[in-house]
Amino acid sequence: MTPRLDYIHHTVHFSVTAQNNPGSLPRILSVFEKASLCPDLVKSSSFTDGQLAVDIYTRGLEGALQDRLAAKLSSLVTVSHVRTEVILRPGRTKLAS
Repeated sequence: MTPRLDYIHHTVHFSVTAQNNPGSLPRILSVFEKASLCPDLVKSSSFTDGQLAVDIYTRGLEGALQDRLAAKLSSLVTVSHVRTEVILRPGRTKLAS
C-alpha cells in the first residue's frame, strides 16, 4: 500500500515496458481512460530489441488508485514490467516535456 501523501503536490510516474507492437500504447493508455484520467505527460520510446518504454506522469493520484492502475497495467498481455515512483514537489507541480 502506498503511503498517504499531499495529493495536490505530487506526481506519480508510471514506467512501463511492453512489446513494441501497434496495440501496446493504446492498451496502456486505455487503463487511464477507463479510470477517467488524462495523464499530464506521456513519452514513449521504441528499441531495436522489440521493446517499448512508456513513461506516464499523472498529478494528484491517491495511493489506492495508483496501486490499482499499476496492477491493471501489469495485467496487460503486452506489458512485461511496471514500476511506479512518486515525485514530491514543494508548492505547485510543473512537468517539463
